[in-house]
Amino acid sequence: MIRAAWLRRCVAASSCVPALALTQPRSDAAAKAQSVLRGNVAADPGDSPLAGVEVLVPALERSARSDSAGDFVLAGLPAGRHRVVLRKVGYGSAMFDVTATGSDTLQRDVALVRAAQVLAAVDVKTPVTPARLAEFERRRAAGIGHFLTTDVFDADPERTLASFLVGRVAGINIKQYALTGALLVAGGRGEGSVLGVGATRAEPFDPKSPVACWANVYLNGVKIYATGSQQTVPSVAAYYGRDVAAVEYYAGGATTPPEFGGTSGSCGTLLIWTRR
Repeated sequence: MIRAAWLRRCVAASSCVPALALTQPRSDAAAKAQSVLRGNVAADPGDSPLAGVEVLVPALERSARSDSAGDFVLAGLPAGRHRVVLRKVGYGSAMFDVTATGSDTLQRDVALVRAAQVLAAVDVKTPVTPARLAEFERRRAAGIGHFLTTDVFDADPERTLASFLVGRVAGINIKQYALTGALLVAGGRGEGSVLGVGATRAEPFDPKSPVACWANVYLNGVKIYATGSQQTVPSVAAYYGRDVAAVEYYAGGATTPPEFGGTSGSCGTLLIWTRR
């Protein structure tokens, strides 16, 4: 009764309103305030806008993609320092750090340089000629290694390269990078190989990316990934049967031809020959 009478008097006199206001909880909007990162991605050289660039903060598992104008918006950044990674098939990755207050809008413009070490989709226009795969046929005749020929891929041109490899090539291990959906080729020596020489993360910028002893990868005779290097492991998900003329795989250094690294292929060596 005494408290009720006091409350009526102070409300009538407006003397207790400030005190009551101080006890109110923060609004939901203030409690959930987060920063927004905006930006534009262009190609270097040329300065033309790049669409479909993945913009992600690995530590937060947040990502966005650039639109046809190269613009992107990545919302939901809490206060603090964050590492941002940008990547697109056919281009080198880029990264930078931002410091968010939890309520600001940040602006960053980035240029990506075309890089040969990333597997890019191939637009098939011309058939492969026998002369182009003469050395492939010579190695296949020797019977050392695992080989998939053009007729295998012709039988199912819309099937992914990864699905051709699984079950058909002994000693190969396909791992998925959950954050990006990339399918990566590792040596098939089991989980123990993760702790061996040459084991690295699939994406050097992402501490949560899978770790394995990734195979060397060659595209049309050019090495695009070396076991143990601090590069982004190329994905075989970008290729379909219609893109590929032939594949050869060597499970270890003892069987890998010298011209493709020989003993450096301790985690396996994958050679992809496209129809161009």
